Amino acid sequence: MADQRTTFDELCELYTEWRDRISNYKHDSAKIVWRLAKEFRHYIGAPETIDESGKRYTFALKVTRDAEGKIHYNEPEYSTDVLNLDEDGYWSSAIVVVLDDVYAKTDFKFEIRFVLRGRQCELHIGKEKDGKFEFNIDAAESRKPAYEYMVRLLKKTFKREPWSIPSKAPIGFRPPSPPKEPIED
Repeated sequence: MADQRTTFDELCELYTEWRDRISNYKHDSAKIVWRLAKEFRHYIGAPETIDESGKRYTFALKVTRDAEGKIHYNEPEYSTDVLNLDEDGYWSSAIVVVLDDVYAKTDFKFEIRFVLRGRQCELHIGKEKDGKFEFNIDAAESRKPAYEYMVRLLKKTFKREPWSIPSKAPIGFRPPSPPKEPIED
């Protein structure tokens, strides 16, 4: 007698295929985030690392929100840890660029949301309508408008007067903290 395949066997096989697709989708999505961080570094011409510690000038962080809506940035332990799946099916993450001068190094965070549909990516940088980009994930040149937008946001921020920068400025910017010691004349 030949083994008869049951509906249960078929469901288990379909479940395995489904889980594999989910795993591949998450892996491909994480690769996009890391690719965006690396390509942004190349786009702006930043060195790879800040110092001997290996900390990079551009990197990715996971973005989560607590019950009160407060944003938290978490360093990843594994490559896919940069992803947080929102209720609407979009991934949330952050691309960080570290800028420095002789006095300080400051992280500037770009909150991103995106979804992959096949080889197409719909990317949102920040919450503004002009921060939406669509590109083929295999075409590096198609991501250039997103990097140009990120640079424009940074330049726009740096042109603002100090008193006009809100504590919750666009794209996750936080102005540097005031010195701990009083400033003397």
